[in-house]
Amino acid sequence: MNTPDPGTAKPDYASLQQAAEWFAVLSSGTATERQRQHWQSWLDARVEHRSAWARVESINQRLDTLGTAMGQHTAASALQTATKTVRMRRRTLGTLGAILALLLGGKLIHGLPPVRHTLAAWRADYRTGIGEQFSETLADGSHLWLDTDSAVDVHYDAELRRIILHGGALLVRTAPDTARRPLVVDTPHGRLLALGTYFSVRHNDRHIHLSVFEGTVEIQPAATGAATQRVAAGQQASFTRHASGPLQPLVPPRPQWQDGLLIADEMPLAEFLAELSRYRRGHLGCSPAVAHLKVVGAYPLHDTDRALELLATALPLRIRRTLPWWVTLEAR
Repeated sequence: MNTPDPGTAKPDYASLQQAAEWFAVLSSGTATERQRQHWQSWLDARVEHRSAWARVESINQRLDTLGTAMGQHTAASALQTATKTVRMRRRTLGTLGAILALLLGGKLIHGLPPVRHTLAAWRADYRTGIGEQFSETLADGSHLWLDTDSAVDVHYDAELRRIILHGGALLVRTAPDTARRPLVVDTPHGRLLALGTYFSVRHNDRHIHLSVFEGTVEIQPAATGAATQRVAAGQQASFTRHASGPLQPLVPPRPQWQDGLLIADEMPLAEFLAELSRYRRGHLGCSPAVAHLKVVGAYPLHDTDRALELLATALPLRIRRTLPWWVTLEAR
């Protein structure tokens, strides 16, 4: 019988919590040899334990690596505190050697996008860190907003106004162009052609999601022969490079993150936390026993700790902070 690979085994909630607790003990600086032996026995007992430990280590390594690289350069560290520093294309390349070396060496940290998109994101014209948002008026008068952990390039020439989304999410309100150049958003899965409009695009793991608030956007999947689809105001759709999904009504009928809010209307807690986790570093999850609880209300995206406190007040939940960057919600 083949032994499951710890890298592919999915850890359960209990294993993840135990791994986080062991990590806190071993990184405290006061762990005894007996505690280390107990940890090793726990680690060897199940493949899920090894997978959970790898998950905790990878998150910690990602935080340490990013923090070290950012701290080596004033402009790079400012990326954490000021939206003006999203224009980091030239200034950060010299400070990211350690990160790029890890990526190019094949030591890709869990949760990061593929190498080609990671490198492109670091070099992007505009980018935001986790928890940051940004807005800019483009050369033609169109307005661009970036959500948390997002990166885009903007290329305007005599024929085309082109925005390239490398990751995260953007919101665009197009302006009339005196040269009558079409405005497009290019993604790994295909192109979006704006037909005088106000819309948002989100890069998910396996697809692109489009929401149209005004006007019309045409989806053009990348695969040869794939059918195009027009999405009108008040509609949304997802697509891959091969095809577009069905049109769905847009609820709510306007963007939320632009206002710094996460608005929930009977949203399952697990889904709510997955969305909120995009705005903070580290791990944010919940016990399976409370994952089904429905969340209602408006929660601040720029203060996720406050959002969690509000959530724990509204629902029978308690916040468990195993590590500063490992937070879970459990039944109270």
